[in-house]
Amino acid sequence: MARDIYPHDFLSDHFYIVAITPWDEKSSKDEKLKSLIETGVKSLDTAAMAKFKQPYINVGWEEERVKLLEDMENSEFFQLIRKDLVVSLYNQKEAWPKFGYEGSSFEHGGYLHRGFDDIDWLSES
Repeated sequence: MARDIYPHDFLSDHFYIVAITPWDEKSSKDEKLKSLIETGVKSLDTAAMAKFKQPYINVGWEEERVKLLEDMENSEFFQLIRKDLVVSLYNQKEAWPKFGYEGSSFEHGGYLHRGFDDIDWLSES
């Protein structure tokens, strides 16, 4: 689910696992959160079973999984997962180089002399 919400083929599963691991501890201490996650996952699987005759995790095509997520994007469960993932996934310093982000430049004197204009992705024409 995390990979379908924030899909990056160049990121290994490791980064997604690190992003979702804290939910185990959080939900073990908060019954309401645990119930929300369990109910949300069950709802997602129920929708997948109705449409594809298999649980969400076994739906083979990303496009089909994304459609299932779009159908529940206004739910409290989906919004919780999405909001948490945007921080827990992109705040991993080990992942930053994969996005071309060099980290904070403040302590290095700012971006002016530290690659703010590194645009090697733009062709010269």
